Amino acid sequence: MLETCWLCNKSYNSKRELKNHMISAPHFRLVVICPWCYHEERTFKRVIDLKNHCKRHHSDYLNGVPEEFFSENNAFWLSLYPQDYKRLIRSTKWHDPLAIRARVIVLEWVRKITRYTRSKSEWLQGWEADESGPADQSHDEYI
Repeated sequence: MLETCWLCNKSYNSKRELKNHMISAPHFRLVVICPWCYHEERTFKRVIDLKNHCKRHHSDYLNGVPEEFFSENNAFWLSLYPQDYKRLIRSTKWHDPLAIRARVIVLEWVRKITRYTRSKSEWLQGWEADESGPADQSHDEYI
């Protein structure tokens, strides 16, 4: 079965090929942020690159952070384009401790970052792409 890009209508033989297409130019729709780079928004095309960056530059923040925090599924919560991310990769469930931790860390990052392009409300709205959360979510239920 062919997989079609919803942004440019190109077709691919597999979901993996479509995912690789969405990671790269011109779309860059699966990028994730580093939630510990507070001076400017730092993004990564692949979760493994974020994980390696964090091990090199933010090891002090990683105490108690399980390896699964950097899973492709949990990276939904760190994604700049969660609606697109969700179309290709299933997120960790809303109430999963990893998902909660990711939301808390991202909201803290939004509060601290000095050069940033998205507001807290934009993050909250993006997370609504996850269907595993409560039906009528108040902003207090995001953490």
